[in-house]
Amino acid sequence: MKIWAIAKVGFKECLRYRVVYFIFIMALLFILMGKGCNPGRVKGDFFFFDKDTRQNMAMASAFHGIVFWSVMLCGLVSASVLSRELEEGTAVMTLSRPLSRASFVAGKLLSILLITVLNLFLLGGIFFILFYTEVGRLNFRIFLSFSLMIFSLLMYALMSLLFSLFIPRLLTPLFSIIIYLTSIWTSLPFNFQKLNAVWEPSETVKILHSVLPRFGDLQFIGASFIGSAPPISDLAAPFGSVLVYCLIFWFLIVFAFNRKQI
Repeated sequence: MKIWAIAKVGFKECLRYRVVYFIFIMALLFILMGKGCNPGRVKGDFFFFDKDTRQNMAMASAFHGIVFWSVMLCGLVSASVLSRELEEGTAVMTLSRPLSRASFVAGKLLSILLITVLNLFLLGGIFFILFYTEVGRLNFRIFLSFSLMIFSLLMYALMSLLFSLFIPRLLTPLFSIIIYLTSIWTSLPFNFQKLNAVWEPSETVKILHSVLPRFGDLQFIGASFIGSAPPISDLAAPFGSVLVYCLIFWFLIVFAFNRKQI
């Protein structure tokens, strides 16, 4: 109950951030741009995009845009929730009550997830309405695709919370997004077989792909659910990475926060 109480207060505080509404508008623009694209006119001597391919391209573009801006929101909010409490001294009043620091961090983490998941599914609902009613068929796998991204947001929130305890608030989103984008880049040749014809991953790329959080793998697998469900075995490695990193980030956050002088 104490964790939930902290989460509710934190959620209300997050709603005061202008960046929450700015990110929502930017992601909505991505959905509208994806809907407005008409790659069906793109022809050539060697290729032609049929109707299904056009729809899949537009939907994939909108999906990745929504996820990207949701991740951005998650990083920006995560960079502030603990660091602002520490800088302004408001954490002292909360922690003066019979409340463990781990519970305090858990409440703040839950507030981040509430605001970012709400943003994700509001945009996902708009995405669903605009695209699937337009083509005359409903594919509820879109909600499964976005549900997978909750785990990605959880890992990203924990990572950003950890960074916020060691580096300035303004730099935290930058460090987090660099890791996220690097993970996306290193995942490309491992999720798109056609790239192997022109890109053989170097040892450096393979190492980065194996040691970085699997944001890219999880996102590409989530996008693939829009068209067809991938084999369950494909989820094992990404989810294993998510679980391991979430546990590592959580214990490091609690350890570092317990050592903070408040």
